[in-house]
Amino acid sequence: MSPVIGTLGAMSKAGFLPGAGKVSGQLIYATAGTFSWTVPAGVTQIRATLAGGGGGGGVGANFGGPIGAGSGGGAGGAVRATYNVSAGTSVSIVVGAGVGSNGANGSPGGTTSVTISGNALQAVGGTGGDGTGGVGGAGGGTSLGTNWTLIQSRTGDTGETGTNGVISGAGANFSLFFGISGTGGPATTSSTSSIAALSASGNGAGGAGSYNRTFPTNYWGGRGADGYALIEWGY
Repeated sequence: MSPVIGTLGAMSKAGFLPGAGKVSGQLIYATAGTFSWTVPAGVTQIRATLAGGGGGGGVGANFGGPIGAGSGGGAGGAVRATYNVSAGTSVSIVVGAGVGSNGANGSPGGTTSVTISGNALQAVGGTGGDGTGGVGGAGGGTSLGTNWTLIQSRTGDTGETGTNGVISGAGANFSLFFGISGTGGPATTSSTSSIAALSASGNGAGGAGSYNRTFPTNYWGGRGADGYALIEWGY
């Protein structure tokens, strides 16, 4: 999927801020994938805002004992930073995928990154929730490579822990961060909740764990939401 290309501020048709002599614009990458971009003439600094992918929900498995309840996946980390660039510089963007279950436990969400000249800014994906009887997935962290100047960062929230015989764990929300947000998958007491019903929405949030009343069938946990990358210049 191609990024959404927008503009910032009052611009002339030529794409320059009146009286400022510099290009202004933005790129939005809201679904998982790998992308590249070349810095245009007139741009001397970019600002990147990133969210990691959400972790998957754990599987509630019933082995003839208490009804199994999986735990929710953690939210991705979030970071905003600037980097000084020049025209023609190549920028690599990777948006981390939100993921589902992998066996008993939820899988970790993918890392979202922007890399320039080998220097990476990263928002790490959330950890997957544990399966039956385990804990909620931890939130992802961040990493600041050389020559990046940090504006703000935070660790993602932790998914809820499921309670066997009571309810599964909800996925962690991705709280509003410079316009980016996501809602974690909802907890459930139903053994027939679909993966879609347990999955996160928006960006960066974790999937919910599943709840299982039926032996030996296992129900997969919900999928975390994809990460997000916003690149701005001329702000």
